[in-house]
Amino acid sequence: MQKEFVYKSAAACYNVVMELPMDPAMLYSYLNTLLRDECDGFSSLCERLDLDPETFSDALSAAGLFYDAAQKRVIFK
Repeated sequence: MQKEFVYKSAAACYNVVMELPMDPAMLYSYLNTLLRDECDGFSSLCERLDLDPETFSDALSAAGLFYDAAQKRVIFK
C-alpha cells in the first residue's frame, strides 16, 4: 500500500524532495543557477529555499562562499 503525503506548502514539499548539495563546488553551481534562472537576489534565494538569510549566510561562509550583491552571484572567498 502506497502512503500519501500532504504538504502544507510547496516549499515543504520541495525541502523534502531536494536537499542542498554538501560539496562547496556543487553548492556554488546550484545556487548560481537558481540566482540566474529563478531569483532576483539573496533574499529571494533564501525565500525560494525556505531558509533564514542570516543563518544561510553563515553556512555559506563556513563553506568558503559568500553572496556578492554587485555581481548577483555566490562566489568563493
